[in-house]
Amino acid sequence: MKKWEASRGCKAPVKVLSEQAAVDSEGYKMCETYFKDDDSPLAEGFWQEQPEPYFDLCLRHMAMPGIEPRQAICNVSMAYLMQLKKYAITARLPPECNTCAVPGGVTLMPGEYRNGILTRPISMDIVLVVEEDACHADVVRELDSTIRLVDKELVSAGFSNNRCAH
Repeated sequence: MKKWEASRGCKAPVKVLSEQAAVDSEGYKMCETYFKDDDSPLAEGFWQEQPEPYFDLCLRHMAMPGIEPRQAICNVSMAYLMQLKKYAITARLPPECNTCAVPGGVTLMPGEYRNGILTRPISMDIVLVVEEDACHADVVRELDSTIRLVDKELVSAGFSNNRCAH
């Protein structure tokens, strides 16, 4: 076989999921909401990329043992969005797919919040942008001393290991 030739057949068996989520299940309703409903955040692409194969894939994903419905809908939705990118169509992920991981292994869903998870910063990044021209010559000359002064004030306020860029 030459380098550029393709061999026939698959080297490993490909497992095709045949089970689907039951019509009255939560998973089925979620798939229907995102791949059949005109109010879906994915609907922007329905006219260009048919959602039916993704609806079918969603139902099969929902039937997988041990998969959480939110994870299944997010996996299939992301695949659909990647396909829409070909057509330069922008759609949104379902809100269930937007999460925020916070310290302590906690994941927050949209609309959720947790008191006391924010920590006080211990250092600061200082960025000064000054156009370098004749009008700003005095400012440019004084940048180093200005940064030292700002850093000194930050240190006295309890911030250490501050970083500066100019």
